[in-house]
Amino acid sequence: MNISRQENCGFRMVRTHWLGRVLGFVFLPLAISMSPASAQTTNGVTNGGTISSGTTAIITNPVTSITGAITNDGSLEFWQSTTLNNSLVISGVGSVSQKGSGTTILSGANTYAGGTTNSTGRVSVGSSSALGRLS
Repeated sequence: MNISRQENCGFRMVRTHWLGRVLGFVFLPLAISMSPASAQTTNGVTNGGTISSGTTAIITNPVTSITGAITNDGSLEFWQSTTLNNSLVISGVGSVSQKGSGTTILSGANTYAGGTTNSTGRVSVGSSSALGRLS
């Protein structure tokens, strides 16, 4: 059985799989700790830093800005419901995703190579290089 998770409204949503089929969803309080398939950190790079390969860094409320450059070799996900403005550089080979209902404004001279996805909410760009390197 593989277990994957997403954070949702203060609870951890756990999706259970058996032989590739989704069996169901369980909502657990965030206080329960589970071993994810990849490492995960919440609001751990808001002052800048490095996201290692295989790691997902999640930015959530109440963060409204990033205060240091980020080297992203994993996955950077914005889950906030507010507006977040980032004018600092995001570099590396990792991806950036907007998954919350808020707005993420990318305006730095970003060089990340993993692409940008927008599941919900809004991504706004403030410069021609804000979406990183284009293939």
